[in-house]
Amino acid sequence: MYSRLWLGANASNVVLALRFFASAASRSGGVSAGGFGAAVMEAFATAGVVKRVTNIGVPDRFLPFGSAGDVMESVGMDPDSVVERVLLAVGTAR
Repeated sequence: MYSRLWLGANASNVVLALRFFASAASRSGGVSAGGFGAAVMEAFATAGVVKRVTNIGVPDRFLPFGSAGDVMESVGMDPDSVVERVLLAVGTAR
């Protein structure tokens, strides 16, 4: 998994790689606020690139008690939910 620090050193390469796409989706391994997706949006803004970015991550709030799978599903971070959100982001929903 890439970190915000990795992106900082490679931001121009990420912007160049994504320049042909209308939108981008980023899945953070943790809290979405201030994570990798936020760094992607910051890199686009710095480069003057306007892209729709869907940032998928755990919301920055108290989560209900339960198994890891149940908690992740409750916030849309289970595999099926992530796939659906990415497909919606790129306009190819099932």
